[in-house]
Amino acid sequence: MADFSAYGVPSPEWDELTGVTDGASVKGFAAQGFLDLTGLDEIAETTPDDPAFVSRLEELQRKTDASREIESAQWWKDTGLKEKVSVEDVEIATRDGKSVPARLYRPKAGGPDKKYPVYMFFHGGGFLFGSLTGEDVTCSTIANALQILVVNVCYRHTPQVRYPTPFHDAWDSFEWVSKNIDDFGGDSQLITVGGISAGGGLAAYLTLEENKRAPGAGRIKGQMLGAPWLLAPKLAPVNLLASKEVSAYHQCRDAPVLPASSMALFQALLRQENPTDNYIQVSKDEEWAFKGMPKTAILVAGMDPLRDEALLYGQELEKRGVSTSISIFPGLPHGFRRFKSLPSTPKWDKAHIDAIAWFFEPTTA
Repeated sequence: MADFSAYGVPSPEWDELTGVTDGASVKGFAAQGFLDLTGLDEIAETTPDDPAFVSRLEELQRKTDASREIESAQWWKDTGLKEKVSVEDVEIATRDGKSVPARLYRPKAGGPDKKYPVYMFFHGGGFLFGSLTGEDVTCSTIANALQILVVNVCYRHTPQVRYPTPFHDAWDSFEWVSKNIDDFGGDSQLITVGGISAGGGLAAYLTLEENKRAPGAGRIKGQMLGAPWLLAPKLAPVNLLASKEVSAYHQCRDAPVLPASSMALFQALLRQENPTDNYIQVSKDEEWAFKGMPKTAILVAGMDPLRDEALLYGQELEKRGVSTSISIFPGLPHGFRRFKSLPSTPKWDKAHIDAIAWFFEPTTA
């Protein structure tokens, strides 16, 4: 298998931030503000419907989302972005008779009659965490920097729902955007998608599914996959697990932010167990399904258990002639972008923005 393990060596900037010399170890990081989910994976695997466990998860969910919303709101205010975009909340009907909220961000400078290119964004959080307000800074930054309309979709989470509901929510939201975004100042002919972590997996699923339905002629003009979750770890192909020395699953099993125990928890709560189901197995799909895919940008953290599947997916797309851009951030963990003082955080944001700008550039022969 390909050996990407050199990217997993902790970077000096990460060790400097944390003050921990063994930057690959999760032990001791909880005291420095990291979310500690240790032990919850075992409960989720054995008794996921236990009322006490579900209540405990929901309380953790509320506290985590609230903390991230407070941080996002302060950052949003400090950057002045709040004054540069207009925000509108909508409800998107889903196939099961429910709805999911979405938030639209439009640049204020464009005028009421302007039609904006569209970027649909799906947050990360292991399908357990995430909210609209928690992504205000990210979405406002993109909308303002590129003068486009950003659609922030808050799909439903575990433990309230299980697989495949988040994927259905993503597709239903995409259909809503395709049919209705012109009424909100967007251009339905210029739709791109993207997401982080679990949200990156949703964006990858959307793009592949759309390409299957309309090979080379789909409605999605580009996909941005940030540290994407593309495979269920227990169902991953052998070549990702064959070597403990080089596999990201093994090298980064105790990595900060997203250790193996957190991955196990997220998967157990999602309850996706069928290895033939491609919703969260996009890189195992049939070869024909990749032909004609739109431009793809992949952002990868080196000290991340999701590293290998992202890099391998990028390689597979390149082999099939898909215009693909891969940005690697060596020695940094999954989700490092939320640490504002890291020198690589603005570099990640720039790579994210540059990717979307690239999607809207004319394709050259």
